[in-house]
Amino acid sequence: MRTLVSVFLVGMISLGGSSAIATKVETIDGVAHVSNSGSAAKGLEVIKLKELWRSGGDDDDIFYGTVGGISTDDDGKVFILDTQQSQVQFYNPDGQWAGTLSQEGEGPGETRNPDGMYLDQAGRICLLTSPVGSIVRVNPDNTPADPLTFSTGEGTDGGVTILLGGSTCGDGLIIASMRLFFEDNGQSRQHYSLSLCDANGLQLKVLAEKDNFINYADFRLDEKNMDFCWSRWVYGLDKRIYIAPERNEYRINVFDVNGNLEKVISRDYSAFERDEYLTRRATMRIEGVATYHGVPLQGLSIEDVEPDIVGMWVDPKGYLWVHTSRGRGEKPEGAYSVYDVFSPDGKFDQQVAVMCDAEPYKDSLQHLDDGRIVVVLSSLDAWLTQQNVKREENEDQEIKTLEIVVYE
Repeated sequence: MRTLVSVFLVGMISLGGSSAIATKVETIDGVAHVSNSGSAAKGLEVIKLKELWRSGGDDDDIFYGTVGGISTDDDGKVFILDTQQSQVQFYNPDGQWAGTLSQEGEGPGETRNPDGMYLDQAGRICLLTSPVGSIVRVNPDNTPADPLTFSTGEGTDGGVTILLGGSTCGDGLIIASMRLFFEDNGQSRQHYSLSLCDANGLQLKVLAEKDNFINYADFRLDEKNMDFCWSRWVYGLDKRIYIAPERNEYRINVFDVNGNLEKVISRDYSAFERDEYLTRRATMRIEGVATYHGVPLQGLSIEDVEPDIVGMWVDPKGYLWVHTSRGRGEKPEGAYSVYDVFSPDGKFDQQVAVMCDAEPYKDSLQHLDDGRIVVVLSSLDAWLTQQNVKREENEDQEIKTLEIVVYE
């Protein structure tokens, strides 16, 4: 397996570095806390990605509605979940289309608008469904496998369980879920959790959790109250779990495969303030979420700053790549974003600017376990269109066809 470092050696340009960057390490209650300054030890490097192949777009027979997950197996095949069409397109490593897995329906191996996907230890496609927290599994030959159900072991209490993310973790699973509990007074309690589970979906340990309350008699949404680490966690190839629990704090908790806190990584960071454009994009995302509730939205509250951490990934060498709001807001011209890269011991090693033909506030970028990078063009606009979010007269009304680009 090629490491991301070796793949990126070609086309790498050093933009300078610094020496003796201060890093403070102290042990608190048996846990190492690694506090970094705001400067990377090796400075900034710029990487220009090399395109391998594309899927979707105006000139392809494959059409995507919305993309809800992308994964790769040990053989290098790429699996792309279309949540709108309730099916998975998969490709050989060279980009040749290899077939379609699952379909919309109620039968074995079928789903309706799954919320996410991951590959399990046996190479099965695992589709996250609602409202009972079921994981529909499909074998690589498109035959159905036995489903799983996420369970806290406490019963449903009349609630609805929505699964929003999943991953293998050792012999078990990590599940990101939202459980809805409705009360007689028209209010609901939304319980968000990130849980370590056994192989059957039974919750063993809660790694992060939060409650958010909704009053449907006066339906309003608050961005900060709704915030959770939905996109701010990853199970790395180093068999550790990384979670950034707080929206407005640059802090990453590192757990072992059993859910024991091993390390806390932080660095000096100032929040990235939103301008009118970013405030509008955030508003549209909240309006899109509101459509799931089926009640007219009476008002919403938006933060003045972007989240400190947007997402994370661990490369095959065990280096943690952190996607930040400043990274995508203060990037060099032609770059998708700038990533903070931490060494396996938690030290702020360098920053990497990733150059490719994509926009950070309209397109999404995902790292695959084998080092390849996948960009989904027009991902946010496709989702907003599906949610029937109205655009203002001065906004670009042209929505480009969803397209997948795979880079070396």
